[in-house]
Amino acid sequence: MSDFDYDWHSIVNDYLESYSMDDGNIAEYIDGLVPIYYNDIWAVSQRLDLGHTIFSEMGIIDPEMTIYTLLQGAITKVYYSKFSEALVEMGVPELE
Repeated sequence: MSDFDYDWHSIVNDYLESYSMDDGNIAEYIDGLVPIYYNDIWAVSQRLDLGHTIFSEMGIIDPEMTIYTLLQGAITKVYYSKFSEALVEMGVPELE
């Protein structure tokens, strides 16, 4: 288990303890979970099998973007989905 293999129920509980039922900080909170170092970004993207899917979902790619920026965006989407799924599984009422 690496530093980026999260227990999403624990992550949701931590969020709820820190921010109560305020959904205004979810994006920022999840962004803080996304790796920032190249090796970590690469390892997480490989574990999540993002290599081929990220490019098939994108249209025109900005030539200024690095592969790592693209992968971070894809990791953020996956993390947001996993966070949302954990909310539903835990029966947390809709955040206000």
